[in-house]
Amino acid sequence: MRMSILGSTLAALALLAAGCANGEADAPLAMGALDVADSVPPAAASPSAQVGIVTDAGTFWFAPSRCMVGPDNDVVSYMISGAGSAPDGQPVFVELAGDDGSQTDGPDLRINVGVDRAFKPGDPQWIANDGMAHALGVAPATGQIDGQVVTLAGVVFSTDSSTRLTVEAPIRIDCSGG
Repeated sequence: MRMSILGSTLAALALLAAGCANGEADAPLAMGALDVADSVPPAAASPSAQVGIVTDAGTFWFAPSRCMVGPDNDVVSYMISGAGSAPDGQPVFVELAGDDGSQTDGPDLRINVGVDRAFKPGDPQWIANDGMAHALGVAPATGQIDGQVVTLAGVVFSTDSSTRLTVEAPIRIDCSGG
């Protein structure tokens, strides 16, 4: 059931992105979404819109261009994504998804290095999810939702189940637009 909820949310995000790409700026946004223009580079976004992912290799910055938090059946789900930069200045595209309704499944986080748009795999692609945590022998990340604010803790990324990129502070994303 969890995959169908997440799958339907991903499908809605894809339709939303397609509508915006076709110039339909007034397309309805689902789940209390905040839509920041895709064409605005992270450096041009307001400082409050920047999200830092502080890791043992430096800070990855991104500006959420999609930031959705809201009810999805009997759980509250979130989908957050946006372009930014790696500690070495390379472009990145960050994707986060999860919900508050599962005690067994943690959030799915991805940092695609070398790309600045959705649907393009990065090289490398840093992944943090339950499967990767299990392969690394670490506890899965946890997510907390408070209104329109998502906070993730205990995140450890990997590209191949052996390399690690450890997040050193909670990741906090405010989707309220304020």
